Amino acid sequence: MKHKHNLIYAAALGLGLLGLYAGVLWSGMLSTPGAFLRFDSIVWPVAAAGLFLALARSPKWLTTPALLCFSVLFCALILSGLWASGVSDHSMLAGFFPHSDSFSYVDGSLQLRLHGELTSRTSRRPISPGLWAVLQSLSGGSLRGILAAMAFLCACGLVVPVREMIRSHGYVIGFLMFVGLQFFYRRFIGTALSEHAGLLLGCVAFAALWRGVQTRKLMTLCAGLFVLSLALNARAGAFFTVPALVLWVGWAWRGSLRFSWRSAVVASAAAGLGFGLNAMLLHIEGTPGAAMGNFSYTLYGLVHGGDWTQVIDHYPEVRALPELERYSFTYDKAMAQIKAHPFSLVSGAWRSYVAFFFSFDGPYGFVLFALQQNLVVEGTPEHTSTLAQRLLANPWKYLEWIAVYASFGVFYVCALIGCWVAFIKRSSCAGFLGLSWLGILASVPFAPPWDADLMRVYAATMPIMLVLPAMGAGYVMHFVLRKGGDAVVPPEDPAQETPLAVLCW
Repeated sequence: MKHKHNLIYAAALGLGLLGLYAGVLWSGMLSTPGAFLRFDSIVWPVAAAGLFLALARSPKWLTTPALLCFSVLFCALILSGLWASGVSDHSMLAGFFPHSDSFSYVDGSLQLRLHGELTSRTSRRPISPGLWAVLQSLSGGSLRGILAAMAFLCACGLVVPVREMIRSHGYVIGFLMFVGLQFFYRRFIGTALSEHAGLLLGCVAFAALWRGVQTRKLMTLCAGLFVLSLALNARAGAFFTVPALVLWVGWAWRGSLRFSWRSAVVASAAAGLGFGLNAMLLHIEGTPGAAMGNFSYTLYGLVHGGDWTQVIDHYPEVRALPELERYSFTYDKAMAQIKAHPFSLVSGAWRSYVAFFFSFDGPYGFVLFALQQNLVVEGTPEHTSTLAQRLLANPWKYLEWIAVYASFGVFYVCALIGCWVAFIKRSSCAGFLGLSWLGILASVPFAPPWDADLMRVYAATMPIMLVLPAMGAGYVMHFVLRKGGDAVVPPEDPAQETPLAVLCW
């Protein structure tokens, strides 16, 4: 009877969310504030803070539906604003039409749905166009339908890791995780990029990993490793996170031994299953030689002191080559440079770490996406007006500018505090976070910040990267209020199990 009630509850909640989403999206009545929210760094975080403050003092059963409604509303508003405003950027034209990489995934998924095979370009990541192809089939091929469906799925997915953090560590930490994920995801709403699949699967993976850490259940953690491997294949990024977590599993489940090879093998098998599934899809539907082929551009730029476009600058004729030959040519040139100058790889790796830690391209650089909005006051040329005049003409834009850089600083400072908190408390999650971050850092030279495009390459591991600033913010809040531990917003019992965990916490 309890399971039946949970199913009814989940169905009613799902229908309600779809109704809210469709009503906002298709009515177009809120498109103007939606276009504003895509770059907002003040109003939406303040609204989220109010929501979390209210939820911390409300019955626990309200938390999940409230967060889902808030997240769905956020994505619906932005998508509605994009379609109404007709803005263009690197991934879309006129606020709607896929462009560049975004177009390649729409085209690849269409080829897969109609002809059962992937294009050579989308064969690099078959899971992502496969998901788009499924959405195309469900929506009857409607482009608006698949863009809206993907944004809805991701809106719900963003809540999953947040809910786990609230369950184990309280609402303060959940708040910064929630805002961080929304800040990261907002730039991809309305596009058809692989970041959707990477972030969606990454959020589910993190929730399972975090639950496995808190409850000490190996199978739950292995399920998270499986989904994380799928996420990294859908959106290539910090691959070394997977072997790092496998090593951590062998250490954390060692019992009286120095290292549990059995647990490590089980974790390796779970992660390998995800990579095997990706390889199978590539073999059946794609071009195996194209797998992760664009890494050749990154490697060439790394050892030549540039970015991924360096090979095109040096060899313009590479553009005329077929896709597979282009990858092979670039790899050959990169390896030739490494053989001739072995230190070039070391210097390139050093350069990537310097950029990761000491530049605006670092792990929380995604907040700077808001600066892509024009912050110069229209009709007030800079060379004929003072800063005070421009500020008085339109103060809100400058407040937004200050808020963006303040957010960037808050994430970094809180991440440092979070590192310290994890180290001194030595909790069950400290080892998990430590090994996860070692894997991320080991991946930095292979996904350098200058090619990461405001961290979009790290979409699959972004929930892990946001844990440290979230924990740091929680510690600061507890310290400021002079209340110890979890007294401000007591967490729930992480071991408490409920059916339909995603919707019915």
